Amino acid sequence: MALKPSTAKLPANVKTIRRAVSAVAATGAAREFRIDGVRGLVLLALPSGTATWYLHYDVAVGRKRKRRKLRIGRLDDISLADAIALADRQRPQIRTGADPVGQRQNERHEPTFADLVEERFVKGSPLRPSTERDYRHVLAHDVLPALGPLPARAVTRDQVVKVIDKITGRGATRRADTARAIIRSIFAFGIDRGLVESNPATGLRNRHAYRPREIIADAEHIRTLWTGIEDGRAPMAPTIGLIVRLALLTGLRRAELAATQRADLDLESARPLLVIPSGRAKNRNLHRVPLSPQAAQLFREALGRAGDSPFAFPGVIPGTHVLPRSVSKAMERARDELAIPEVTIHDLRRTVGTYMSQLGVPRDVRERILNHGGKRAGNLTDGVYNRYEFDAEKRAALELWADALDALLGRRPPEIEGYPARLARLKGGTMVRVG
Repeated sequence: MALKPSTAKLPANVKTIRRAVSAVAATGAAREFRIDGVRGLVLLALPSGTATWYLHYDVAVGRKRKRRKLRIGRLDDISLADAIALADRQRPQIRTGADPVGQRQNERHEPTFADLVEERFVKGSPLRPSTERDYRHVLAHDVLPALGPLPARAVTRDQVVKVIDKITGRGATRRADTARAIIRSIFAFGIDRGLVESNPATGLRNRHAYRPREIIADAEHIRTLWTGIEDGRAPMAPTIGLIVRLALLTGLRRAELAATQRADLDLESARPLLVIPSGRAKNRNLHRVPLSPQAAQLFREALGRAGDSPFAFPGVIPGTHVLPRSVSKAMERARDELAIPEVTIHDLRRTVGTYMSQLGVPRDVRERILNHGGKRAGNLTDGVYNRYEFDAEKRAALELWADALDALLGRRPPEIEGYPARLARLKGGTMVRVG
């Protein structure tokens, strides 16, 4: 146990103080020196030869008085005159109830913005793995270097704006909006937990000029892309080629396909099915995807290539799946090589929806195939009271589109069975069975 340093009094004289500090170094024992005529000002001298100024004061803690020691600074950095001046400035505030030491202790225990970020990831609503990965990337590179060390309660709107403006300044306007949304969601979590009182990112404007994309792959583009994947002209791995073709057959998002697990697939029944759990679907709705024979065959090929991986499309690292951004990059390379226009992997969803509309598939069925409809916020009837999954309707539409795609590829005659006939056949004709 360390011994309490002995205390002595020194006059407010620089030379006398320097001699006393030197004497302490010679004795090998720490000592406190009160400065005569300056209330509460104490110099702690250590055997190492260093000495530090402190201001001692008492505060009420319950029914008792507690001694506080406010560090002012090293003797080598702060002169006697400056130490006296700093003590004089603090003393009136302390008399009115201020407790600078207690305030510093509270600040040390307050969560920083970086602490709030980690708490949100651990205790907040779970994010999809790809979303959390993207959030962490933006935070690590653009947000935490500026805001991470700050107490979360102390982060100001101006500081958030500076972070966003810096990202905007390098031309990454969409990323700037992503950073703003992440910061806003983290502070919203903090407010919910009582860790902060306000959200400095609320109400900030968009930096990116959002315009909905309108690109749709036409028949020639579809033929070029599909055949380029099959004959190897498209520079993409076979696994990613399967994902791209399945995106065109099903209208699914790249992340939903890339993360497909064996357990999600039923390929043995007469009506093959893919079930995307709510935790992996973008809108948190469990998504049942009836598979056309063409789609089921591609999934069988994928599982054959996957070996013993739990994923249908395994990544390079064992136990992982292909990264969604790898699919996008491969699609970019394929566009350049095959000389097709700016069609992205996500544009294939718009392509599927547009062709289905042309083929007479009703809007509510298309919405459910693209997992936009069904349990929608603001739609009480469908969101709460309708639990019908539209499996027959979705299967009729997806099989119709798969056959239409074969016709576009020249693999079957252009005349194919329409949507009403397919749905009637799947539901057992024009009669309905109750129960």
